[in-house]
Amino acid sequence: MDIKEKLGQLLISRPRAKDIENSVRRGIVGGLYVPPNFDRALVSELKYSRDVPLLIAADLECGELTDCIGWPCAMAAAQSGADGVYKWARAQAREARAVGVDAVFGPVFDVAFTRRGIATGYRPLGQTPDEVASLGYEAVRGYQDGGLLTFCKHFPGFGRAEDDAHISLSSIGVSKEEFLSEDYLPYARSAYQDPCLSGVMTGHISIPCIDNVPSPMSRKVVDVLRSGGFDGLIMTDSLAMKSIQFYYTEKQLYVGALKAGHDMILADYNTSDEEGAEWLYEAYRDGVLTEDEIDEKVARVLRAKRRLSEFAPEKPDYEGDKKVFDLISENSIKAGKTIDSKKKTLFVIADEMGDNVSGEVAFSSRGAEEISRRIKSDFVNGEIMLIDICPSADKIADVLLEGLHCDQVVFIVHAPVKAYAGTAHFHKPMISLIEGMKRRTAAVCVWGNAFAADDLPKDVNTFICYDFGNFANSLFDKLTDGNK
Repeated sequence: MDIKEKLGQLLISRPRAKDIENSVRRGIVGGLYVPPNFDRALVSELKYSRDVPLLIAADLECGELTDCIGWPCAMAAAQSGADGVYKWARAQAREARAVGVDAVFGPVFDVAFTRRGIATGYRPLGQTPDEVASLGYEAVRGYQDGGLLTFCKHFPGFGRAEDDAHISLSSIGVSKEEFLSEDYLPYARSAYQDPCLSGVMTGHISIPCIDNVPSPMSRKVVDVLRSGGFDGLIMTDSLAMKSIQFYYTEKQLYVGALKAGHDMILADYNTSDEEGAEWLYEAYRDGVLTEDEIDEKVARVLRAKRRLSEFAPEKPDYEGDKKVFDLISENSIKAGKTIDSKKKTLFVIADEMGDNVSGEVAFSSRGAEEISRRIKSDFVNGEIMLIDICPSADKIADVLLEGLHCDQVVFIVHAPVKAYAGTAHFHKPMISLIEGMKRRTAAVCVWGNAFAADDLPKDVNTFICYDFGNFANSLFDKLTDGNK
């Protein structure tokens, strides 16, 4: 490779980049991060257009990929213990490899210390360091056995953060001793004891006990990992996030992250690959990045890519994998008291992505259509009202009036957690509505972030489920317990 091709191996591009086909064929990128609905034909064509194949990576926390069946989120999988997490990760890996994905940006090793943490949502595997460490080990093992490279994230950890890193930078105020014994523990166990782990992704976060410089630009943060002997890949999270772009220019980030010790950077999709590659070449030409530094990073990248040839990807077992995911969904439901399905029941469904079309409830959220079907099947006297997760005064009045004509009310309330728009709380108008109808409310089903249940009145009959997987059937099985 010439120097530009070497630098290209350190850059992971995005499908939204305007010049992706050109930049891949020119060898100025070494990897490609794909979204859930990526173009399989294009990615397959690009992957082997160079002598050194592209590394195709994805977040599998979204619950789905093109042409794959859906899977539950990590927090739901954790309810099935070590064996469930292993099977969950292995099944995901089989499906991902079958559609051309080589690596997963996961599992999430952040410990959910902060129940309201928007940064973690329902991605953590647990609320204690030991729990995340043990279940994280099973996830890494499952991903590898299914044929994927794994990049745990988001070191040094979002577990105590309350801000969304896509928008603002959190600063974690813990002592170094506390950080090393708690936040760092899951990373340390896998980075130094688990030969399956291919890499670690750093998060956009500041941890003053290590360095006042944000993690993507901090040599000290990288050195914490390297000091224990970890020789796998260290890469940045997306450099497009506002939390880090508020402090640095794109050029400073591209060069600074590599200079700080990262081996790969996940590109800013607003920057062309050609421009990003030129910034890196200028840094080499000006002596900011030496060829020895670059060669060391490229060697790690090529070792990881070579490992893929050692894997024998398993063929997806769609029927078997669906059974695994269904069982995980069933195990994850935290059930309250069953309700009488013979009563006239008003189902109030709060979904940020729903709409009423020709008298029918239509949803773009996966699983909600199944909820509608089960209501019609299980509740002969069931009625459906669809409202926003932050209902207006007029809509609240409509629900109150409709509820007077029913024997009982069941709320199914979506608490979404996603980049730029997530919340670990229910909105106050929704809580007021549930509180106002408490005497007639038979159950409240928390759909999405389980921690939002903290907002509910303590004496409300509560069911907790998750956004991903075939949770709708599991929820209704436990809601009625076959009482039809």
